Amino acid sequence: MKFCAVFLLSILVCASSESVKDVGNETTQANDSISSPTTLPNTTVTTTLTAIPTATVSTTLMNIDDTTESTTLTVINGTTESTNFMVTDGTTEPPTPDTTVLTTPAPTPKPNPTTNSYQVDNKAGNVTCLLMNAGIQFLLVKNDTTNTTYLANIPVNTTDFDGDCGDEENTLTIWFHDNDTLTNGMVTFTFSKNRTGDNKVTLSAVSLSYENMEGVNKTVTKVNMTDFSVTPGRSYLCKAEQKIELSEGHAMYTLGLQVEAFRTVNTTAFGSAEDCVADQKTSDIVPIAVGCALAALVVIVLVAYLIGRKRSARQGYQTV
Repeated sequence: MKFCAVFLLSILVCASSESVKDVGNETTQANDSISSPTTLPNTTVTTTLTAIPTATVSTTLMNIDDTTESTTLTVINGTTESTNFMVTDGTTEPPTPDTTVLTTPAPTPKPNPTTNSYQVDNKAGNVTCLLMNAGIQFLLVKNDTTNTTYLANIPVNTTDFDGDCGDEENTLTIWFHDNDTLTNGMVTFTFSKNRTGDNKVTLSAVSLSYENMEGVNKTVTKVNMTDFSVTPGRSYLCKAEQKIELSEGHAMYTLGLQVEAFRTVNTTAFGSAEDCVADQKTSDIVPIAVGCALAALVVIVLVAYLIGRKRSARQGYQTV
C-alpha cells in the first residue's frame, strides 16, 4: 500500500512540473512575440497585440540616443489594441494632423463702375415713375468647382433698359455687356411701396441672369429685401459704396447711387434726398475735423499771445 501511494505521488509531481514548464514556454513565446525592435530616427513603429482575456502589456522603444519611450496597453475581453509611434531624430512624437483649410480665391481688382442714368416712363409717357443714377458692379462666379469669382461692371452709357410703372411695384431692367470680361447679363430691380407697413419705398427684389466667362448661364435672385428705404416723394442718396449680398456667392456693389420710385411727375429732377447711413457717417467726420482744427488754432493763438506778453514785460523792466 505504501509503495502504491508513493508511486501515485510521483506521477502527480511530474505532471505538475510539465504544466509549469508549458506555461513558462507560453510566457516566453508571448514575450518574444511582443518585443519591439530597436528603432532608428525617422521611422514609424506599429505595435499590434491580440491578447488573452484581461492582460496588461508594456512596450518600450529604445531610441538611437539611448533614450526610451514607453506605452502601456490594457486589453480586456480578448480585444485587439494598437498604437502607432512616430520616431523622429531619436524622439517619439504623435502624427501631426492635417490642418489645411481651403479658401475661396479673391477676385482680381477692377476699376470702379461709371455712373449711368436710367428712367422709366408710364405707358402714356406723361409720368416718369422711376429715376436712378448709379455705378453698378457685380461679383460673379466663374467656376463652381474651384469657387473662383470675378468682377463685372455695367459699362458707361448703357442705354438698353426698360421698366414698368405699376401701382404696387416699379421695375427697372438693364441689359449689359462687359467688354473686359466678355460677360452678357441682365438685371431687374423691383421697388415696392409700404411693404413693411411703415409707408416706405424700398428695393424689394433683385434678379440677375448672365453668361459667365466660361460660357455658363446662371441666374440668381434675392427677394424680401428692404434696402434703399426712403419716404415716398423723396429720393434715396448714397454716394459711398454699398454691397448687397445676393445668393450662391454673388454680390452687387453700387457707387454714387440716387434713386426715386413711384414718382407722379413728368420731370427728370430728383426729389429732396435722404442720405444713407454710410454718407451720414462721412458727413459727421467733416464737422469734427473742422472743430478740431479750430481748437488747435485757438491754442496756438493763445500760446503765441502769452509768449509775446511775457517778452513785452521783460523789455519794460529793462527800460526802467
